Amino acid sequence: MRKLTWLFSAIIVIAFFSCSKEDPSIPNTDLFIPRAFTPDGDGINDTFIVKGTNIEKFYIEIFDEAKTKVFMSSDMNTGWDGKYKNQPMPAGNYLWVIDYTKTGKPGRKQTGYVELIR
Repeated sequence: MRKLTWLFSAIIVIAFFSCSKEDPSIPNTDLFIPRAFTPDGDGINDTFIVKGTNIEKFYIEIFDEAKTKVFMSSDMNTGWDGKYKNQPMPAGNYLWVIDYTKTGKPGRKQTGYVELIR
């Protein structure tokens, strides 16, 4: 019983600390933003690409740990392949910043991290 209580308490604590307004991993109805991708050429999750419906304007920037902009696009159908200047970037977390406007709604800015897994 003690192990079960500990597990239940741990789940509540994790849920409490991982849920906030600014947490980009919380799903929203505007965009689907993957948490990770694996650009290894196997055809599965090779590109970090954001999906959404009824998006009028879209702009994404991705930065490495040194704050170098490694990717930018205003085309929702163009994803990041994990390269910068045609060279593969190392595994790690990369900051993304997305500005977008959904039909009939004011513009919105969202930030978060994506994990590049090699």
